[in-house]
Amino acid sequence: MINHYIHPYLLAFIISFLISVASLLIQINWSRHKNLGQSIRSDGPQSHHQKSGTPTMGGLSFLLGALVTFILFPAWHTPHNLFLMAMVMGLGFLGGLDDFLILKRGKNQGLYGRQKILGQLIMAVIFAGFLIYKAHHLGVGTFLSSIGLGTAIGYFCFAVWIILSASNAVNLTDGLDGLATGLTLLSVATFSYILYHMQLLDLLAVAVIFSGALLAFLLFNKNPAKIFMGDCGSLALGGLLAGFALLSHKEIIFIVIAGVFVLETVSVILQVFSFKVFKKRIFKMSPLHHHFELSGWSEKKVVRVFWLTGLIFSLIGVWLF
Repeated sequence: MINHYIHPYLLAFIISFLISVASLLIQINWSRHKNLGQSIRSDGPQSHHQKSGTPTMGGLSFLLGALVTFILFPAWHTPHNLFLMAMVMGLGFLGGLDDFLILKRGKNQGLYGRQKILGQLIMAVIFAGFLIYKAHHLGVGTFLSSIGLGTAIGYFCFAVWIILSASNAVNLTDGLDGLATGLTLLSVATFSYILYHMQLLDLLAVAVIFSGALLAFLLFNKNPAKIFMGDCGSLALGGLLAGFALLSHKEIIFIVIAGVFVLETVSVILQVFSFKVFKKRIFKMSPLHHHFELSGWSEKKVVRVFWLTGLIFSLIGVWLF
C-alpha cells in the first residue's frame, strides 16, 4: 500500500538510507567492541597516525543497504541491473577479503597486488562478456566506432579496461575522510541526471538506491571519520561508476565526470614513472591528495577543494551530455 503514497524511487532511496544507517551503527559499535580497526601506512602523512584503530570495511554496510533495497524491488531486476549488481558485489567481496586479511594480520597488508588485479579482472571479464552477448557494442558512438571500439573484441577490451581503471581509481582516492565518498556521490548524482534524461529508468533505480546508501555512509565517513569504507567499498564503487558509463554509452563523458579520480590516478602513474626513470619525485607524495596535505593544507581543505573540483567536472559532464 505504501507504494501508492510514495514514489518507488523515493521509497527506495529512503529504505537504502535507513538500512545503511542501521547497519553502520551496528558495525561501528561491534568493531569498537572487538578492537577491529584500520592499520595506517607507516610511510603516510604523520597526521594520519591518529586515525589508527578507526573501524573499517564500512563498504560492507552500505553495500548491504543497497543490495537489500534492490532485492525488495523485483520490477528493477532486469538483466543489465542484475549483472551490474553482481559485478559490484563481487568487487565488494574481493575488497572485503583484502580488508579482512589486513585486520587479521594487524598490518597494512592484505591481498597481494596480483591477486587483487586477478579478482578485478574476473569481475570485469564477466560483465564485459555480458555486454558483448547483448550486442551492446553495436550502440557505441561515432568516435569510439571510428577507432575500432565498435567491434566485439575492441569493445570487450575497452569495457574491461574501464572497469579495472575505475575500480582502482576510486580505491586510490579513498585516502581522506569523506573524499572518495563525496566524489562518488557526486558522480552517481550526475549519472542519475543523465540516466533520467536518457529514460534508462531501471538503471536510474540502481543509482537512486546507491545515492541513499552513500549519503548514509557520508554521515559517518565525513571528518572526523567514525568508519572507513575500505577496499570493500572503494573497489565496488569504482565498478558501479564504470557500469553506469558502459550501460549508458557515456564512456567518454565518464572520463570528465570522474575527473578527480582520473587526476589522482595519473598522479600515481607519473610519480612511479618519474622515480623509476629519473630517480626523482614529481609530488611530495602520491596520490595527489597527499601532496596537498604535505604542502600544508588541512585535510578538511583538501577534501572541500577536491569536492568542489569534482562538482565542476560533473557540471561539465552534464553540459557535454
